[in-house]
Amino acid sequence: AAIPILDKARQLDPLSPVIAVTLGEAYSAAGNLAEGIRLYRKALEIDPDFTAAFNWLGMGYLSLGELEKAAYWLEAGARRAPDEFRTISGLAFLYRARSERESALAIARRLQTMVPGNNVSLVTLVSFGRDREAIEFASADWPELSCDAPPSVQRNNVFQAMNLSLAYERTDQLACAEALLAAILEFVEGQPGLGPRAFGFLDAEVYARQGKIEQALAALRASVDAGMIALWATQVEQSPHMTKVREAEAFLSLREEVQADLARQRANVREMEARGELAPLQD
Repeated sequence: AAIPILDKARQLDPLSPVIAVTLGEAYSAAGNLAEGIRLYRKALEIDPDFTAAFNWLGMGYLSLGELEKAAYWLEAGARRAPDEFRTISGLAFLYRARSERESALAIARRLQTMVPGNNVSLVTLVSFGRDREAIEFASADWPELSCDAPPSVQRNNVFQAMNLSLAYERTDQLACAEALLAAILEFVEGQPGLGPRAFGFLDAEVYARQGKIEQALAALRASVDAGMIALWATQVEQSPHMTKVREAEAFLSLREEVQADLARQRANVREMEARGELAPLQD
């Protein structure tokens, strides 16, 4: 629904990098990563110093499985704005994709000093088994997610709740972990799943952690059918919550389908680059 409105906005103000990036975000959320990347590159053609575009480009290429190009844009953004959370947060996902543990953890700890309680730091800690550190990390910022009382899960803490539930589970605080999973699922039911500002594959992650593999696969199937593949790399392939699902035979066929879509879109982006339709890479 956002795309035609943003298209109209871009017609009215074609030199706005903000509109170009926001339209790219909408296309990416709907599954058209190639068009998202085209628009992020267009934003940099308009304003080469528009730092938000570097993060979106890096994450777009990461979603496509283009790790070298993802690194190029994320690192370029971090050099331009080394003290802004968004410009360097993508590096944590990049280092996770490369299994570069110490680099990812260093970014996570740095981000925590910049934006206390952020989920990029928390999921990075949990992904590399730093569970007690993750619990300590979140205790001051999210007391409503502790084991001291029934959890209060809201939009601003739902991803933190997911990652804390795994940290609690691994540290033998099982009742607390189960309570968080139940609260998360209750919250996300009826919420929009599409887009990086929505819950993404969170319902499938909860089902996977609860051992409900068929329900997790059904939730994944519905999300992919809706075009939601932008978060596949980070919230499915990299997710510490999806381990059991990734072992299921039915998951393998779904992965092949998604990978085929991503391969088609990678080829599309490369064709646009070859035709000169994308702004050139910056030095």
